[in-house]
Amino acid sequence: MSGLRKQAAIAACTLYFICGQDALRAQTPAPAAVGPDSIQIIGVTLVPVGGRGRIAVGVGNRTDGLLWLRITVEAGQPVLCEGERLPLRGMKIEWFTCAVASIVAGRAYPVRVEVFRNEWDEESGGVQQVRPVFTIRDVQGIEPRLKP
Repeated sequence: MSGLRKQAAIAACTLYFICGQDALRAQTPAPAAVGPDSIQIIGVTLVPVGGRGRIAVGVGNRTDGLLWLRITVEAGQPVLCEGERLPLRGMKIEWFTCAVASIVAGRAYPVRVEVFRNEWDEESGGVQQVRPVFTIRDVQGIEPRLKP
């Protein structure tokens, strides 16, 4: 890589880390129309994060533009995952974690993913939902990595 290209790559990385989502928004325009087919729920699984069990939701963006998501998990009461609005770049898959008080085998944890054209929209462009039920094996699989 030439010196000039290397400097440009470093500047782009620095811009992203300094400006964060502002740089992401500037580089990726929102699609003209957003609907439930703009996204796909890739999967729902259990993961240990910081010694606690979390529900991880994988979502794929089927458009070329930046979309905004609101992900909730019903765990006795609705739990927002990682914040009110989550950015998802075009043609990418991301995993988002949801902190729940406890994870019980055999219980359904309905997941709702709403898609928005931008972070200010009041009305979603569509919703996808799944109702995963974790098995005893799923729950026991993460127990050794949890803090007592």
